[in-house]
Amino acid sequence: MEQGLALLDETWDAIVWITDDFKDGVKTVNMGEEDFELLEAHQLLVQGFCANRYMATFKDRILGWKDSLNNVGDVRQLISDIQQLWRYLEPLFIGSEEVRRELPEDSERFASADKEVRQILADMVKTKNIRVSCDKEGLIKQSENVLAQIERCKKALDDFLARKRAQFPRFYFVSDPDLLDILSNGNVP
Repeated sequence: MEQGLALLDETWDAIVWITDDFKDGVKTVNMGEEDFELLEAHQLLVQGFCANRYMATFKDRILGWKDSLNNVGDVRQLISDIQQLWRYLEPLFIGSEEVRRELPEDSERFASADKEVRQILADMVKTKNIRVSCDKEGLIKQSENVLAQIERCKKALDDFLARKRAQFPRFYFVSDPDLLDILSNGNVP
């Protein structure tokens, strides 16, 4: 058990985020495939430690690792969902005058969520280590709130586009970004 815990310490001290450039100096983060497989394997290892009858000797360390690895899994999933939706909506809510004019409340909501996403990502890039950044106090709650805000903005945008498509059925065959471009530049032939 001592060797297993030492292996966890050594392994997770070396695992860092993989970063990609997004735009405006913002970097997105991701966990490597091998690192994700290690996460799953180490979660099983820690579950085995919890079932061991000699657990009492290492109880605090084992439970600490259990919480920490669960945080890594939860935050990785939340950040992945946030980044996917945020990258899709960012040019629409930030770059489209039509969206800001038609959905002012949701545009403000998205701008607020955008600041938080950028801050979360900047903190993760600065910290580098996956485990350390995922164990940050309140990160899961903050990420859940940001995701909820972004999902509300997506729903409002979907409703807006559905209304436009109901008015003009030919828009059903146009993608959301193209439709927004058409609506924004409708007065410019």
